[in-house]
Amino acid sequence: MKTHVVIPLLVMVFAFITVSKAQDETGEKPKWNHYFEADFYFEDDFYVLPMYRADRNHLHLEARYNYEDFKTFSAWGGYNFFGGDKLEYFVTPMAGVALGNTNGFITGAEMTFTLGGFELYNELEYLMGFESKEDNFFYAWTDLTYSPTDWMWVGLSSQITKPYQTGTEFSGGFVVGGGYKNFELSGYLYDVWKNEAFVMFALSFSFPE
Repeated sequence: MKTHVVIPLLVMVFAFITVSKAQDETGEKPKWNHYFEADFYFEDDFYVLPMYRADRNHLHLEARYNYEDFKTFSAWGGYNFFGGDKLEYFVTPMAGVALGNTNGFITGAEMTFTLGGFELYNELEYLMGFESKEDNFFYAWTDLTYSPTDWMWVGLSSQITKPYQTGTEFSGGFVVGGGYKNFELSGYLYDVWKNEAFVMFALSFSFPE
């Protein structure tokens, strides 16, 4: 394995071990919170993007498939910052590697800001290809939603992709979703004003320890 793959992996492993040994302010070991999501895209071709996340206090671990590219697996590690009173925040800077059709080192972040019934969610990443700069790209996904009840939300969504030395690709649309206990289902309709409209459904569930 090339050196520029080994070094990021070693740094991530060291960070995981260090953070996982940390205890919260009460002196008790924090528990894990597990989260699984599958995104179902209905475009010219149907495909699924499975994702798994595990959080333990400040430690964040994540795995994705088909996300950075088809038949590409990515592994991430990050650190959770959270708090707030009226305006609650949960921010996770991350780093990882992608292996498969596209190979590269990835940096990114996931952010959630909540104020009353409003929530702003944003995830972004930048991939630097191991083999060629042609694999480099920036990607951002943003949802701005309002929850009239505890179990339902509606809002706007956008996806932005900027491949290396090419124009920016933008998709915008609407999202509506609902939840029951630990399950959530959201439906997205993008680019309704274009001839390339497509639908995506996100099904997720969480299972804390």
